[in-house]
Amino acid sequence: MKKMFRFFMVLLIVLGIAAGAGIWKVRQLAKAPLPIKQETIFTLKQGTGRLALALSFMKKN
Repeated sequence: MKKMFRFFMVLLIVLGIAAGAGIWKVRQLAKAPLPIKQETIFTLKQGTGRLALALSFMKKN
């Protein structure tokens, strides 16, 4: 019983550290500027899927 309690406590601590590191990294990345060179506006037909959008984007670049 004592070993199981110790296991869960260690697991809880490790998960807490991982969650804290994840939150820290997300906040760090949120403050970083995006490497956008120019604004691009796409006009799509209704019902265009993501694959058609990707192909359209690849053709323009």
